[in-house]
Amino acid sequence: MIFMLSAVSPEKMPLVLQNVRKIIKPNGYVLFRDYATEDLAQERFSGKDQKFSDNFYVRGDGTRAYYFSNEFLTNLFRENGFVVDKHYKINIYLKEYFSEGFYCPQDFSFLSQDNHATLP
Repeated sequence: MIFMLSAVSPEKMPLVLQNVRKIIKPNGYVLFRDYATEDLAQERFSGKDQKFSDNFYVRGDGTRAYYFSNEFLTNLFRENGFVVDKHYKINIYLKEYFSEGFYCPQDFSFLSQDNHATLP
């Protein structure tokens, strides 16, 4: 389960996924949940001097927060050798959005591309 990628600089996210791919067990999946774009917390950053880059911010306590779009996540995982099994954006409460997904390495031969949900 990954629920920390938002704290990593976007330039280093591929390295994180490459390391995960090296240690994942056969038939294993990456379960992902993290912040999604349009979240109310992201909107609160607008107008403040806390933006590093697109969708990447620093909080007052110095921790970082990246807000993922479906397109960014799909490309990030695919470019690092994963197949998108399922991916969706959920609204927990009012404007509290999370991206969730299930990913598996491309070279797992038991998988058929027909069984995978793809994003538009």
